[in-house]
Amino acid sequence: VLFRSVSKDPANAVAGRLRTALKAAGWTITDDKAAGFATQLTVARPADGLTGQVTIDQFAQDSAYTEVRVELQGAAAAGKP
Repeated sequence: VLFRSVSKDPANAVAGRLRTALKAAGWTITDDKAAGFATQLTVARPADGLTGQVTIDQFAQDSAYTEVRVELQGAAAAGKP
């Protein structure tokens, strides 16, 4: 699953809101690091078998915006493709 969104808010404000919202939704942040000017969050929700990466960075097409990219992966349920 891939999700992208943009915001006019600064990257640090977006990252802070995402950290709070993810934790409130039952996600665990397993890694939180800077990668150049970006922030990368590695997240997991073991109860659902989901893991993922959230990247908060300057929007490539317009530096006035902050882009959020979310990539999630889930383990296939037993017996299901």
